[in-house]
Amino acid sequence: MKLKENIPDTELKLILNSQAALTEDGKPGKELNTLFQFGDEPSTHDIWYLETSAQDLNHLDWSVRYRLFGDGGGLELTFKKRYSETEYKDMLNSEAAKQFSAGFLPEIDLTYTKKTFSLSYVRVFSDIEDSPDEAEAKRLAIINSPAVFTDFGGKNAGFVKLCESSLLGPVTAVAYSGEYNGLEAKLEIWQLKGSLAELSFDVPTKKSAQFKKEILKALIENDLLLKKNILKTDAFIEYFCGKKPRPKPDKQSCRQNDLSSLMK
Repeated sequence: MKLKENIPDTELKLILNSQAALTEDGKPGKELNTLFQFGDEPSTHDIWYLETSAQDLNHLDWSVRYRLFGDGGGLELTFKKRYSETEYKDMLNSEAAKQFSAGFLPEIDLTYTKKTFSLSYVRVFSDIEDSPDEAEAKRLAIINSPAVFTDFGGKNAGFVKLCESSLLGPVTAVAYSGEYNGLEAKLEIWQLKGSLAELSFDVPTKKSAQFKKEILKALIENDLLLKKNILKTDAFIEYFCGKKPRPKPDKQSCRQNDLSSLMK
């Protein structure tokens, strides 16, 4: 696959006013159900992130996420890199474009007023049905990390940051599926400081601007929209890391670990 400037798929992600959109017990409210016809039986999955106490990965717009799905769905590992529109166009003309072409899925992300470009590298371990502990999460991430992540910034930086990271979580996501004008409406609710409810749609890029206008109009008319640009990843990491830095692990001992010792 060759990365292109024109990306066919866009994900529209909007954060809802949870007090208006959800019931007291955290389920979709009447107005939300009327608009998007969510079912009564949600699915659930658990989420973790690997991150350093200084949030080094997030500050560089990288994230390393695990999701554990029930009913035999296995454990999913995702490496994601985000770019602004200008940064993405610059990347296409750099050496990194070849590395990102190897297994990464490009997508446009639209939030309330922002547009970003994301590149996701996904590995699924269908035979793993239990929650990972920190050592196993690091081991799996290290041996499955793409080259463009492992050595971002040079000096094997990705490997070092994974060694220094902690496993944050889990948070259980409650996910509902509905419909709006022929497209699937996805609602995901996380419990952090309160309920964080994200409404999302996968939209063909050519139709995304008009579809966003329609959705914003419907949400605003019903007072269901939180008029802020919030990414679930940022909210998750802020919830666990906060403003107080956690004690850092011993960097020297981490650097002395090689891949074979971590795989034991």
